[in-house]
Amino acid sequence: MLSQELEKIKERLLKMTDENSASAEEHDKFVARYDIILEQLRGLIKTAATDKNATVLHTAIILLGQNTNCADDLVVSDEFLEKLLTKQLITEAEYQLFNDNTNLGEWQ
Repeated sequence: MLSQELEKIKERLLKMTDENSASAEEHDKFVARYDIILEQLRGLIKTAATDKNATVLHTAIILLGQNTNCADDLVVSDEFLEKLLTKQLITEAEYQLFNDNTNLGEWQ
């Protein structure tokens, strides 16, 4: 079930990479949809961590890192993962996996 949900999220993110915004209004709608997908991905990560589904968890964390495209996304995802780390739902290595897969080195 979780792996199917992860695949759906991957597909939605992949489709969004092909979209272009011609206007500010279209861009705002794109960002809102993108944020919703990232929130769903974070929810999936929390569920996978709680269920101890390491395969889905690792893949989802990498996907989150790869789709963290701005400083705001980085802050939200980093705070989310820090909470999971504090609750011992993820390990330091899993937390680092996110950081290793972002392309925002200068923001960290």
